[in-house]
Amino acid sequence: MNLMQAVKNGFYTEVEACLKKGQPAKMMDVSGLSALHYAAKLGYADIIELLVHYGADLDQPATRFGFTPLHFAALFNQSEALEMLLTLGADIDKKDGQDNTALGLAILFNDQPDIFKFYSKEIPALELPSLWHHTRDSICTLLNQQADLPELEDIIPYVYDCLREDHVEGLKASVERGFDLNRLDSVQCILAGYRICGLIAASNFSVQCLAYLYEHNEQLFESFELSFSRILDNSFLIWVAQQMPSVDLLEAPHSFLKAQDEPHEKIDIPKYEPLILKNVFYKLKVDIEALKIYVSCIRDGFCELKFDNKGNLKDIQKLLDQAQKTLRFLIDKGEDLNHADKTKDTPSFYLASCPATLISVFIEAGMTFTGRDLQKAIETNYPDAVLLMLNHGAEVGFENGEGKNAIKVLMETENERMYDERSRLLEHMQICLDKEEQAKMDETIVDLGEDFEELSLMEKGFLPSFDRQRRLSKSQESSPKNSKNLRM
Repeated sequence: MNLMQAVKNGFYTEVEACLKKGQPAKMMDVSGLSALHYAAKLGYADIIELLVHYGADLDQPATRFGFTPLHFAALFNQSEALEMLLTLGADIDKKDGQDNTALGLAILFNDQPDIFKFYSKEIPALELPSLWHHTRDSICTLLNQQADLPELEDIIPYVYDCLREDHVEGLKASVERGFDLNRLDSVQCILAGYRICGLIAASNFSVQCLAYLYEHNEQLFESFELSFSRILDNSFLIWVAQQMPSVDLLEAPHSFLKAQDEPHEKIDIPKYEPLILKNVFYKLKVDIEALKIYVSCIRDGFCELKFDNKGNLKDIQKLLDQAQKTLRFLIDKGEDLNHADKTKDTPSFYLASCPATLISVFIEAGMTFTGRDLQKAIETNYPDAVLLMLNHGAEVGFENGEGKNAIKVLMETENERMYDERSRLLEHMQICLDKEEQAKMDETIVDLGEDFEELSLMEKGFLPSFDRQRRLSKSQESSPKNSKNLRM
């Protein structure tokens, strides 16, 4: 085994044996990389120290691109190797063939800010041509380290990203560097009547960012004067509920992939684009193995969703867990899950087209679904969502503007998702309707009983005080007349 093979395998003893036999520590392979480059790339700090002890050049540039071992350690997230190279005296300012220092490469391609702790003195003096080519965590580190960022005034895209991803450290760093969150507000803010930063955080269940925003502005959930929300009494949660994804939206990536299975010579994006995606922002990527284009991200309103190359929503359980935490936080701050505005709209109405898994999170938090919500679910959702609402008290007997209850709506719906389960749902609804009617009958009997009891008390002379007063007044009114008659 020669020196290069021993280094690549990380065999310290074999590396030492090769060096003692006289193999040069500066050995390079056909690609123009030295043994020290490989040790730095693979993170073998002990082998780096050994190679340098035997004469390896700390700043030896690679034949291609001019990367030094320090560039490699930074590029491949090897913090221990980078620390060893700096301890041994590697030139921190050495540039590659593209005029990048090792720090510059780390900022461009790394998402592991632990490397930057070795550059705390260098960061403020950085001269960066652009900020937005860097990773999110790298930007956060640059902000915290007081780097002179030429685009600090145009940091809005980064702040949006932090709010959607619940990257509270990045949000804090932006605010502490002087970014005014009010700059996010626009015409949307006037329409909604609430701070856009709060709506984005809540709509993406970014509970840490939401808590940070509330800490700095306790009026975060109060609507502005003269806004539509103030006029209509729209709650903060009504706006958040409107951002939640419908089942149609979540199925769009699958539809997009399925459409590509049709015979065609070249993919025509507009032709195969699902209708539901035409009115939202989305990103496409290419699955090299399957040779298909897939939807990687959908942003509808304030909510952003990410999908894998099979059209499945990523991190579903994490999303649901975050939703639970966000709802608990909002309730703790006084938000009413069942608040109805002046048009009788409630948050539940906007959730009726959402997946059952998401609806269940809101139900567990205390949200109730009405007969109106149930009818919307029948027209737009799946049977599992309808059953969920039925099992938690949604009223079957509620009649819409056309005088139809849920049973009638289910019988006439054109929602194909209901067809296979229609019989089972009708049976279940009839049971629920019978219970509702029985409950109303029991209530009527109780009311009649109370009325009968009152009549009995009246006959026995045990009248309410206002009735006694009324009879006394009548008696007083008639007394003069009676007295006159007696004298006659």
